Amino acid sequence: MSQSTSQVGPELLRGANDRARSVLVVDDEPDIVSLVSAYISRLEEDIAVYTETDPEAALARYRELQVDCIVCDYEMPNMDGLSFLSAVRERDSETPFVLFTGVEAEDVVDQARNWGATYVHKSGRGGGFEDVTERVADRLDSSGS
Repeated sequence: MSQSTSQVGPELLRGANDRARSVLVVDDEPDIVSLVSAYISRLEEDIAVYTETDPEAALARYRELQVDCIVCDYEMPNMDGLSFLSAVRERDSETPFVLFTGVEAEDVVDQARNWGATYVHKSGRGGGFEDVTERVADRLDSSGS
């Protein structure tokens, strides 16, 4: 079953094109999704955070939204994070993507980086939540959103 949250904040922060800044968080663990969403929502008062616990539902959501950044786990049922990243890259090579995972396999990290993603390990500072939040902020700032 997929968990969805339409947005966090009463109003939406406007980016460079006068559209709402938003982040899509994808992880099969509802507690992780909730924590990542809570950390990211602290970046800006009115940032929209969309969440999904099912990667296939997340892809459908991604296709209907125009998000400014994606945070995605690697190990998920039905589709891993690299397959999700590949599907995103087929549509858009520029969407900032943060692979947030406990997997430390060099081939996974290298492939993610080759496709333009940032890698954050889940066991970093604060379980990696502070690190992933910093990477999202960096990617939003550098993308001009």
